[in-house]
Amino acid sequence: LSNIGIVSHVQRWIAPVLIILPLIAGMAFDALFEWKQARKYSAIIFLVVTSIFLYNSPLWKTATLQGFYKNTDNTNLSEIGTYLENHPRQGLLDIELTLPKEQPESFVFNSILGEKTSIDVFNLRESSISAQFMTPVRNSFSLAYEGWGFRSFLMFNQKFTRQPIETSLDRAWDTGIQSFLLKTKWAKNRIITDPRITLEKDFGTWTLYSFTTENPRATILEYPLVIFFGPVSFKNRHIDDYDWSRMQEILLYDAIRNVQLVYPSSLYLDSDLSFPVSQALLISTYTYRDSARAYQNILSYAKNKKVILIEDTDPLFYTLQNTAKNDPTLHITILPRLQKTEVVKDPLQTQLSPEFQKIAAGTNTKIPDIPRIKTIIENNTIRVVFDHPTTTPVPVYIKSSYFPTWKRTDGNAVYMTSPSYILTYAQDSFELRFETPRVVTYGVIVSVLALGIIVYGLYINRKVVAV
Repeated sequence: LSNIGIVSHVQRWIAPVLIILPLIAGMAFDALFEWKQARKYSAIIFLVVTSIFLYNSPLWKTATLQGFYKNTDNTNLSEIGTYLENHPRQGLLDIELTLPKEQPESFVFNSILGEKTSIDVFNLRESSISAQFMTPVRNSFSLAYEGWGFRSFLMFNQKFTRQPIETSLDRAWDTGIQSFLLKTKWAKNRIITDPRITLEKDFGTWTLYSFTTENPRATILEYPLVIFFGPVSFKNRHIDDYDWSRMQEILLYDAIRNVQLVYPSSLYLDSDLSFPVSQALLISTYTYRDSARAYQNILSYAKNKKVILIEDTDPLFYTLQNTAKNDPTLHITILPRLQKTEVVKDPLQTQLSPEFQKIAAGTNTKIPDIPRIKTIIENNTIRVVFDHPTTTPVPVYIKSSYFPTWKRTDGNAVYMTSPSYILTYAQDSFELRFETPRVVTYGVIVSVLALGIIVYGLYINRKVVAV
C-alpha cells in the first residue's frame, strides 16, 4: 500500500463532511435570509456562514492539523520526513499508535508524513483488504490499540498483540515492515531487546528503529502453498466461519510462517487444480459445474498431496468422504464443521492450527538455481526484476495489498495470498499495474451527470423566478 493511498483514504474520510457542511450552512442561510432581497450580498453571506461551519468542524481541524498533532512532540514531522526521503528503503514503515484518542489524528499524521516522503507507510485502513490482518500486527508494536471500520479477532486480543517480541518481529518481517517509528518508552524498550533491530535515528520524542538487514518487498517462496476453496469476507463474520479471513487469523495467531494460503482465480472444483508448488487443498465450500469432473480432480490431487475437506451437506462431500474411507492410500483428511460454544470460544484455532503445522512440517520445495530479484515500486506499477530466468515458473510473493485490478502486463494470473498480499508465477522479470476499477469510472460519470442535472435545474428555476 503506497503512501498516496493512505492520504487519499483520509481525504475520502473527511471529504463527505466538508461537502455536507456547506449544504447545511446554505440551508441555515436560506432560513435566515430571503435570497432575492439579499442578492447583492448573498455570496458573501454564504461564504461567511460556510466558513464558520468549517472552522468549527473537528474534521476540518484534523485535516489542517489545527489543534491536532501540532504540539512539541510532533514539531519535528518535517525532519522525520526529510530523513526518510534521504534514506530510502524497500520495506514499510510502521508508526506506533500511542493513545486511543489519537486514532483520527494519527491518520493525518501518517498521511502528512507519507506526503513528505516516498517511503510506504504501514498504516493500512479499511480501504485495504489487508487492514484487518495488518492492523493487529501494528497494534503489537503500539501501546494503544486501534481498529476502525472492520472486525478482527486479533486486534484487541492481548494473547496475540503481547506475544514475545521475537514472534511479533517475525510477523513484521513476513508482512514487509522494515522500520518502526516509536514514541512510547514501553515500545522502545521492548523492541530494542531483539538483536535484529538497531536504533537508526532519534527525533526527540519519536525514535526510528529498523531491521539490520533490508526487508525485500518481493521474494520467491520455497515453502508449501495451500489452495483455499471457500468464502471471502472482510467485514461481518463470525469466529466459527470457515472463510478466508479466519484462516489468515489462525496462521497469524500461531505464527505459522512457512505456510502460504492462496485464493484461486476460480472457485470451481471442476477447473484446473494443478497449482505449481502447492502442497494441499483446503475446501470449505463445494462449488462446481460438473460434479464428476470435480470428483476426479480432487481424487487425482489426493493421490500425492493433502486434501482437507470441511464437513458439508453437499453431495460431493459425501461422495468424497465415502471414497476416503474405502481407500486409505488417498491423502484426504475429513474435519467436522465446528461451532462456537460457551466452553470453546474459538473452535477453528484448535482444529485447524495443527493441520497447518503438519503442512508446515512437510518437505519444502527446493528451487534449483533460485534467482535474485529486485522490486521497483513506482506510482501504480510494481516491477520485479530477475537476475536470470528460471526453467519453470516459480511463485513470487509481493508484500503489497492485493486488489483484483492488479494486472500483469503480460496477461499472467495474479492471486491473493496470505495475508491478502499478492502472489504470481513467473520465469523472468515482469510488471504489475494497478488499473482503475470500472466502478470508479462509473461513479465519476454518474457524479458528472448529477451535477449537470442540478445546474440545469437551478437555471430553469432562475428563469421561472425571473418570469
